[in-house]
Amino acid sequence: MATRTAGLALLFVSAMASSTAYAEDVTVLSDASGHKLQVEGEDFFVQGMNWGYVPVGENYNYSLWVQDDAFIEKVLHREMAMLRAAGVNSIRQYDDIPPRWVTWIYENYGIYTMVNPLFGRYGLNIDGAWVPVTDYSDPRTRELILEQTLASAERFKGVEGVLFYVLGNENNYGLYWSSFEIEALPDMDQEDARARFLYSLMGEAVDAIHTIDPEHPVAIANGDLGFLDVIAEEVPNLDIFGTNVYRGKNGRDLYQRVQDTLDVPVVYTEFGADAFDAAAGQEDSLTQAYYVEAQWLDIYNHTYAGPGVGNAIGGYVFQWSDGWWKY
Repeated sequence: MATRTAGLALLFVSAMASSTAYAEDVTVLSDASGHKLQVEGEDFFVQGMNWGYVPVGENYNYSLWVQDDAFIEKVLHREMAMLRAAGVNSIRQYDDIPPRWVTWIYENYGIYTMVNPLFGRYGLNIDGAWVPVTDYSDPRTRELILEQTLASAERFKGVEGVLFYVLGNENNYGLYWSSFEIEALPDMDQEDARARFLYSLMGEAVDAIHTIDPEHPVAIANGDLGFLDVIAEEVPNLDIFGTNVYRGKNGRDLYQRVQDTLDVPVVYTEFGADAFDAAAGQEDSLTQAYYVEAQWLDIYNHTYAGPGVGNAIGGYVFQWSDGWWKY
């Protein structure tokens, strides 16, 4: 279902050049001109896509990776050829993708993968019981999330085609659990307390992944700029600040606030605009293209040595497949 959203959302990316270096050593370079990503010493600007394959009639339960190899290759040849033609050089994938397909995609189409452990975002199976709301203060929950995340790093270290790791998916929007300690706090302090449990665990994971796989940076996928000060305190060794951002044509103060608070590069783990005009009840691809072009130009403005802040390293458009089934 690589349909309207994909083709138009990347209309303005196709002219950008991609690095062809191997992803054995990916680093963040920081100096007086800003921050940038490098692959084997060559500058790499992320022209990314939130890519997934969901056939008509299926929903989020569908997994391409459990299908037979012949079918997977057929799908990947079709989809990756279109992505490459649109200028995409990296896709975002949850860590259920088998490492061999990360390498296959890179070797056949030169497209890197940002590997994304979800970090308990949508619930967790704890000792045989499904827990839909993740309590990051619970010791057993923390142990399992860290164990799963580090097992993911072990699977993907040394895998050709990996660009970097990103933890979670706007987990700060899911801080809803209750406990005696939380409820004892004033209302205004409860969310901040939950956030500290989340980000302290992310800080532990970042440090552990650095030990397991020192050749790839580690990012988080935050919801906008939520809890930026807490992140600065609890995740001091974060390499890249990833964020899902839907602010319209530009990020406004986002780049400067990240620079002032974290002093790390920014990558949009999600951004874009809808192709459907809900008010008119019909597609409006021209308006979508207007917004997506403006968003890319805003990112370019804030790249290394540019006229802006100098900390933008690219972004991942949301999304390749229509999420029709969400309706």
